Amino acid sequence: MIFPSLRRNFFFAGFAVIAMISTGCGLDTTMYLYPITVSLNYPSSDSAYNYFGFRTADEDNQDNDPSIKGFEVYYLIYGSDGSSDSGRSTDVAAISSYNENYPSSALSYLVNTKGYSRMSNVDRLSSIPSIPANGGTDQNVYIRLFSVNSSYPAAFQTINASPSDRGYPLRTLDGISLNSENYYFDFDSISSGEDDVKNSVTTVTQWLVQAYAVTYGYDENYSPAYSALFNLGYVTITDVDYATP
Repeated sequence: MIFPSLRRNFFFAGFAVIAMISTGCGLDTTMYLYPITVSLNYPSSDSAYNYFGFRTADEDNQDNDPSIKGFEVYYLIYGSDGSSDSGRSTDVAAISSYNENYPSSALSYLVNTKGYSRMSNVDRLSSIPSIPANGGTDQNVYIRLFSVNSSYPAAFQTINASPSDRGYPLRTLDGISLNSENYYFDFDSISSGEDDVKNSVTTVTQWLVQAYAVTYGYDENYSPAYSALFNLGYVTITDVDYATP
């Protein structure tokens, strides 16, 4: 059993990002990319529930087809010694405020100001987005960053889509993702100074992987367009966890 039965669902309000598209008659029409709003699991330190889970917004965005291309997950790894989280809590509060006030540029803020990186997976290693749109049918996405045991292996699953099993998640370093050990979400593979790591503690006893999901598409000029961010919470990685995959 990779992902145990869900204890509860969490529902969050979100914002639709507006992209203005010029029409032939000189008027502007509005294309909305609706954000993800449903969490299927909020990670906890309990190994069984230490994973990300959310439902995509395919159905909400079906009128945007073919403008909607899919969904992306962005993350940042924070060092922790059990008392300090290297500013994760402060960053989350700042990101939440920015996302509420400026949803159309929230992803840019997340990446360019806060230093978040795009999460990849084995199936979509060289493809964007990591979770393709599914023709108006919502997908239940489950991401377990590392293997706990044979019952809970590392996995990146998109239920209700084909394929549903997309292998396991991978980090992005220096702008690229590779299916090799350095790109795994494994305690010993993560180091201070890497571009997807923020650490201010002397002795790291756990890594906290904070993540956000976003709807992704194109406007009429083929420029990338994104929805507001959806907070997925954070997964805890300790030195007793098994390596990925």
